[in-house]
Amino acid sequence: MNKLTLIVIMVLGSGLVACAEGKNVYHKVDEAIKHPDKVTHLDLSGQGLREIPSEIAMLSKIESLNLSDNRIKEVPDFLTRLVKLKTLDLRGNAIAEESRAGISKRLDKVVIHFTFLDWFTWLTGLLAGYAWGLPTVIILVGTGIYLTIRMGFVQGRGFRHSIELIQGKHDQKDDPGEVSHFQALTTALSATVGTGNIAGVATAIAMGGPGAVFWMWITALVGMASKYTSCTLSLKYRELHPDGKVSGGPMYTLKHGLNMPKLAAVFAFFTLIASFGIGNMVQSNSVVDGLKVAIPSLNKPEMAGYEYYTGVILALLVGMVILGGVRRIARVAAIVVPFMAAVYCGAALLILFFHIEKIPSAFATILNLALNPWAIGGGMMGEAIRYGVSRGVFSNEAGLGSAPMAHAAAKTKEPVREGLVAMLEPFIDTILICTMTALVIVITGSWGEGRPDGLTSSGLSAYAFQSGFGSIFGEELKYIGAWVVSFGLVFFAYSTIISWSYYGDRSAEFLFGEKAVLPYRIIYTMLVVVGAAIPIKLVWNLADTANILMAAPNLLSIILLAGMVKSMTNKYFSQKKNIPPPK
Repeated sequence: MNKLTLIVIMVLGSGLVACAEGKNVYHKVDEAIKHPDKVTHLDLSGQGLREIPSEIAMLSKIESLNLSDNRIKEVPDFLTRLVKLKTLDLRGNAIAEESRAGISKRLDKVVIHFTFLDWFTWLTGLLAGYAWGLPTVIILVGTGIYLTIRMGFVQGRGFRHSIELIQGKHDQKDDPGEVSHFQALTTALSATVGTGNIAGVATAIAMGGPGAVFWMWITALVGMASKYTSCTLSLKYRELHPDGKVSGGPMYTLKHGLNMPKLAAVFAFFTLIASFGIGNMVQSNSVVDGLKVAIPSLNKPEMAGYEYYTGVILALLVGMVILGGVRRIARVAAIVVPFMAAVYCGAALLILFFHIEKIPSAFATILNLALNPWAIGGGMMGEAIRYGVSRGVFSNEAGLGSAPMAHAAAKTKEPVREGLVAMLEPFIDTILICTMTALVIVITGSWGEGRPDGLTSSGLSAYAFQSGFGSIFGEELKYIGAWVVSFGLVFFAYSTIISWSYYGDRSAEFLFGEKAVLPYRIIYTMLVVVGAAIPIKLVWNLADTANILMAAPNLLSIILLAGMVKSMTNKYFSQKKNIPPPK
């Protein structure tokens, strides 16, 4: 057989295959249009299509259309007539990047997958939605309510004493541990005060409306009891090593307090995974999002790729600290967190002061859209609850079991004392700081129809602060508001990343021994760069799913050991010798 004959056979063969594929495509379409009212899903993937068959416009009931791995370059307007269409898979097609925004705008009610990441984001969104459904809300808030009642409303009776403890009035120098009460609180706060207060609140309002803020408050109030209980137990069951180092957290509570080593390993595993999401990639991603608002030139095409440079710089700064362990993390957090909290809260209070007449109506809006289903509809009310609770938990981490690992390192012999210190976290984080962010967004009208298209997360908070400063100081100085949010976000995110690295390496040590800590820290640092570049919705979805998976074992431990904590609490408050006079 000569070369010419071989080439002819190959060409004819490929032509026959192409014809067969074409017949297969139109056979599928023909079969579908025979019953247009019954077809809800149509798969035309990998068929070599260069354009979308116009006959598809007849499928009035179609909900899912798979056109992946074809040669389609344009999406025709007739798809807008498919009012039931929910998902459109266009992965693997040669659709230009600049055309995608126009397609998404025309089909604004349709979830479109242009890439694998689009599809994966959609899938993880479904999982996150199921994970944060009504049962989860009931379990988290219900556990907090149960513990509030069981502990005799410890949030109220122990609040004043907890303030004295962080002031160092009851410190004992010879007590075992690695850090002071104040350092333990700032380390834990550095993991919570951050993107949850800036990006989390904005995301909750963007997705669930201002009513979501109310459910953040509820989560925080009852979460104070959850955090008190879990941190008290972490002190009781912590391990003190000969070199003075401490290992503690819910995994040790499960192991020593309930004799459940396997469940302890499950908690440690999901904490390890969650550290890469809630503690790492969410933070670096939100920094990138905020910087785009503070520095508009970053949105220009020639600046594409700056996300990687931002991630690399953050990663270098993280690596410099986390190699020093909890003591170096605590020292850095004790400086960064109070300073940036003061700057951020000062800016928010300035805006609120100059709009003080709008504050009552802002609170009324939040309450009305949280509790009045006739004002927003039952579906939107459900979204407010979902996003309010999930963002509230993301912000203050009550019930997750993360903070007990930081508080376990505190210098004290009395577990109840550190539980009282830990109890302040949800109050500071959500009741105070998150509320300031929410009020700024509401009173500046940066929500609902007043929210610019596409703005969520830290970008929305930056926009609201920019609007607030603009109304006070004029157009020339309005960007100061965005800068405060963006640079505050950088420092908050940085402190959160270094604190969560400690939670992750404690989990790595529990699972694999001390030898696993250094490799974990290296991987953790590298993922800072990855988080800065991938889609923010995907990062939030992964964080939400990991959060609830690590929360489940912790919630079980604090419910089963609530009786013990109640006895410890009553004993502590009844015996005055356990509370020596302030120095």
